[in-house]
Amino acid sequence: MIEVRSLIFDLDGTLVDSCADIAASLNYTLEQVRYPPLSKETVQKIVGDGVRTLLTRATGCSEDSFLNSAIDIFKSHYRQHYVDQTTLYPHVRETLDYFRDKKMAVVSNKPYEMVEKTLVHFGIRGRFEVVLGPESTQERKPHPEPILKSLEALQTPPNQSLLVGDSTTDIQAGKSAGIWTCAATYGYRPKEELETLKPDFFIHGIEELKNIIV
Repeated sequence: MIEVRSLIFDLDGTLVDSCADIAASLNYTLEQVRYPPLSKETVQKIVGDGVRTLLTRATGCSEDSFLNSAIDIFKSHYRQHYVDQTTLYPHVRETLDYFRDKKMAVVSNKPYEMVEKTLVHFGIRGRFEVVLGPESTQERKPHPEPILKSLEALQTPPNQSLLVGDSTTDIQAGKSAGIWTCAATYGYRPKEELETLKPDFFIHGIEELKNIIV
């Protein structure tokens, strides 16, 4: 077990399961720009690095004017449907309450507006002292800048902090920032993929953090 003063969480695939709503908005967008729809399973494999990257992966197109138009369509639809099917993962509330003496942050590549709305919708915004989206820093995960910015705001050194995320993007960002890393295998990426970056810990449910942190 380790003693830490702060916890930094990813959002999608870590605190909430939002894949169905993301897939619905993505497929609506693809229909509007005349691309075929993708299965939820396929979408789950390509989320996590922001809307622009998601649409680039879904369409294979990297042309700015096309992507900007598609992003507008996606965001407009998603704002209206961001919690139609999204749910908190089991034991999230209890686990956040259990660690109420820790400083906590959410660092996501999802647009900041939607991160805030999601946390407010589920009544857990007040648990977090810091919330960052991709607009909050010049770089986004897997770059360490968002993690380092959250540590600065939390006033906690890297060796007393733990990042919890479900993707290699999260683990890479945490390792580059010099903090402890915990891979959530219940999220959107298989454990085999997460193992390639050698996170410090693995959990199969968020409540297992109680077995890791003093």
